[in-house]
Amino acid sequence: LLQTKLPCLAGMKKSQRKSSDFRIAPNLSAIVKTAKLTDKMSLPTTTKEAYQVDPITGEKLRDGNGELMTSPVRTDTNHFDDEDNPVPYDKRTDAYRYGCDLIPVGKTDMLGINAAFADPESIEMIGYLDRKSVVSSNLHLLMGPAYAFTGGDSKKSRTAIAALSQALEETEKVGFCRVVKMKNGEP
Repeated sequence: LLQTKLPCLAGMKKSQRKSSDFRIAPNLSAIVKTAKLTDKMSLPTTTKEAYQVDPITGEKLRDGNGELMTSPVRTDTNHFDDEDNPVPYDKRTDAYRYGCDLIPVGKTDMLGINAAFADPESIEMIGYLDRKSVVSSNLHLLMGPAYAFTGGDSKKSRTAIAALSQALEETEKVGFCRVVKMKNGEP
């Protein structure tokens, strides 16, 4: 983090070359380059399949290679109105749970909500935690991926990031941030 010159772009992932606005304090921000240090791994999803059976004998059917024949299982939910008539897909709307109630939100309403809370791509420092308490509580495992910031092309940005890095190292603290990865993205 204390580098004065950015490394060449060869061999760097696209996410490492991305510039973001980093709000360190209410009146202090810098343009930084971000790099993801850790990533969340997920297990491959399993698919549900049903064995095909012979309707007469009830035995499982096999294909030409001798393997069991399967077909994918799909879950379909039907909704009914007050008169027990099925509601067609084009007449349905999304709803969000608020307490024990469902609040219907149409597509145009959702666009308006997203526009009201739209935020440009940014990183905002929220606060600081003791490093030992974060590691001992395994809180870092729940907070998502870790990112590293460099000062980018600006000497002032590099100086601000270096000062923040040294202060966090000396006080044995870590900063936690609100990250909006893309324009109008969720934090």
